[in-house]
Amino acid sequence: MTEGYPSPIPSPPSDGISSLSFSHFSDAAHTNILLASSWDGTVRTYMPDSGGSYTPHASVNPAEVPLLCSAFGVSHRYVYTGALNGNLYEVDTEKGLSTVVGLHEKVRLDEERRVERSDSNN
Repeated sequence: MTEGYPSPIPSPPSDGISSLSFSHFSDAAHTNILLASSWDGTVRTYMPDSGGSYTPHASVNPAEVPLLCSAFGVSHRYVYTGALNGNLYEVDTEKGLSTVVGLHEKVRLDEERRVERSDSNN
């Protein structure tokens, strides 16, 4: 570890990371959970520990294709991810299950792409 930098994340994806985000939930047990999606097709969550490091929590491969972006749902258990195949997946990180919940237009790799949670839409 280099002084001033945090420890490396254990069990990282095997390919490039396409998006990273931290949870925003108000209860202390679910604040600052790290969410990562990757070109290896996995969406992963990491739980913060008291020492400032992160511990692997869940790793799910919903599509067998690269994932472009991801976001938390209404709780830490559910995340949403958009895949290169044009599908939008809901991933249950506790059960390791995924469901296609929508479609998106396939994007060019130089276009902006992201999934976000909205409290005003279902």
